[in-house]
Amino acid sequence: MNETDRNKDPNGSIMAAEWAKYFLVEIDQKINQSTFSIENEDTKGNLLERFFRRLFIVLFCSISCLGYGQSIDSMKIVLSQTTDQMDRAKLYTEIAAQYTKHDTEQATLYLDSARSISVYASLPEKALKITFVEGAIAERRQEFDKARELFSTIIDGRDNSSDTALVAQSYYKMGNLERRASNTDKAIGYLNTSKDIYETINDPIKAASSDVVLGIIYKNSKQYDQAIEYYSSALTQYESVNNYDAMATCILNIANVKGRQGLHNEALELYDDAYGLAQKLDRNQGLLAFIYGNQANSYQQLEQYDKAYEANQKAYAIRKDNAPPREKVNSLVGMANSLGRLSRYQEALELLSEAEKISESTDGMLTASMRIQESYSKIYEDLGQSNKALAALKNYNTIKDSIYQVELDKQVITLNEQLETEKKEKEIVKLNAQQAEDQARIKRVRDRNIVLTIGLASLCGLLWYIYSLLRKTKTQNEIINKALLEKQTLLQEIHHRVKNNLQFISSLLNLQSAHVQDNTALSALREGQDRVQSMALIHQNLYQEDNLTGVDMEEYFTKLIRGLFDSYNIRPDQISLQIDIEDLNLDVDSVIPIGLIVNELISNSLKHAFPDQRKGIISVSMAESDAQLILRVSDDGVGMDHASMDALKESFGYRLIHVFLDQLQAKLNIDSSSGTEVTLHIRQYELA
Repeated sequence: MNETDRNKDPNGSIMAAEWAKYFLVEIDQKINQSTFSIENEDTKGNLLERFFRRLFIVLFCSISCLGYGQSIDSMKIVLSQTTDQMDRAKLYTEIAAQYTKHDTEQATLYLDSARSISVYASLPEKALKITFVEGAIAERRQEFDKARELFSTIIDGRDNSSDTALVAQSYYKMGNLERRASNTDKAIGYLNTSKDIYETINDPIKAASSDVVLGIIYKNSKQYDQAIEYYSSALTQYESVNNYDAMATCILNIANVKGRQGLHNEALELYDDAYGLAQKLDRNQGLLAFIYGNQANSYQQLEQYDKAYEANQKAYAIRKDNAPPREKVNSLVGMANSLGRLSRYQEALELLSEAEKISESTDGMLTASMRIQESYSKIYEDLGQSNKALAALKNYNTIKDSIYQVELDKQVITLNEQLETEKKEKEIVKLNAQQAEDQARIKRVRDRNIVLTIGLASLCGLLWYIYSLLRKTKTQNEIINKALLEKQTLLQEIHHRVKNNLQFISSLLNLQSAHVQDNTALSALREGQDRVQSMALIHQNLYQEDNLTGVDMEEYFTKLIRGLFDSYNIRPDQISLQIDIEDLNLDVDSVIPIGLIVNELISNSLKHAFPDQRKGIISVSMAESDAQLILRVSDDGVGMDHASMDALKESFGYRLIHVFLDQLQAKLNIDSSSGTEVTLHIRQYELA
């Protein structure tokens, strides 16, 4: 169980400082404009009094804004003491920005007050500030489409805006939104643009905030060297201003990456550095809890269970009274796992019971409950209480199935509305990884039992005890094999459900096509139906075979292409099919993009290669050579001229193929000298 990463946004006080800068610039301009027109001392005195009063308001507001928690109350005091409408509008906007962090209803009320001052809201730069805060409110409410639209408005007008910092922050916000939506390439583009703008206006500290989020993206993508590079860049900037909290956060994230690389001793040294920085902060309890929790994970991986328990104990002492339930459960389960390794089973069970009470009384704790049941299972196995171990394992599987079923249902809805498969593929990858982890754990249990049997036999030498131990081992193996069979059945059921859901989508597309008159739309619906069928075939093969992770490519291609022939009403005497596929079983993650590519290529041949009922041959071959898959799809049809090739490159199917080429690290070659032959050299694939 991993401790939650501490990815703190160090850009929280940007708007406060920006408002202060804008206030001071405007006052300076007004003073300069007015000084030359003052002709008598009375008028001059009144104007200067007004200017200094406004200057006091601005300075008071800017100082308060830097005080975080006290800023709203301070600004409300200033608001009650000023009558200038422009100043009031600025204060309304800034108060709204501060409320965005914890009370979006109040934020909206204050923003509406700022907008109601028409003179303020009609100024282009002021309108952009209102738009930005409105976008931040939408983001906080998880209205992500609306937030994107508002931040995009600011970005689209960047060439006409003098508020460069606000544009940079809008790029930063867009990068975070795309990161949450798993649109990695877009997120990286927005964040790099934000960083470039901040560097252009000589604001390296805010540029560091973009570095931090880029580090998060590369860490989650398992590109650990790049992640460390960005975290280190941010750390250098924070060190230049002695921002200890942000420095500690960067060091924690670097240590977390080191842990993922298996470099736990290096990670522990970094946690010590973060601890030293935390001691320099007045409010350091939350930071210390994260440090202790991450230290415990590294000690656990290094099998230093005493130290892991002690570190988790310190984290829990901090979190016990004020932390969110999820963090408390993390610490309790961490302590229980360490105690289990130390054979202090009763104490471990008491801690798991306490964690279970917290998770049961809190919504949204399914993942935590699953980890608790997994820990129960391991401890009861160590105690030899096989019935309780099996019961905990069943609870674990039930919760896991519930989690996955909820996610699968959500993704089926997404497929029905948007015809997207990305989330479904990720869920299947996660499920396969979890199955591999379960199988590895079962193997570890079996290996441990064998070692235990040999050790006890050599120590005791008593035939009766050996016989009893063998019976016990046999019973445990039967339980484990039964549990494995149950998990295999569950996985088959999941593949079956996925296939049925995809078939349901295909049927919906077929029904929809019956009501479509436009040939272009009808063709698009049929192509979408063919793509869905190509994925449904994969899951059908998986749940019908004993191999739940691999697909027989010859059988799959035969069914896929025959289905396409039927879809396009191709007669056997019109177009012949030649298939030459090596005996290959590929992992499902490799089959999905390859199947969709072949689907596009065969569909293209059937539509364009044989006009006017022309007869011909379509050939498909696949072989493994020099750590590559060589895939060829060819026809002896009319081929493609330059105009046809240009039209093909503009099609959705061609763009879809190129997306999968990047995923498969494949090279594409098209030869139209005699018919059309498409050859792919695929480097990124997994055999089942």
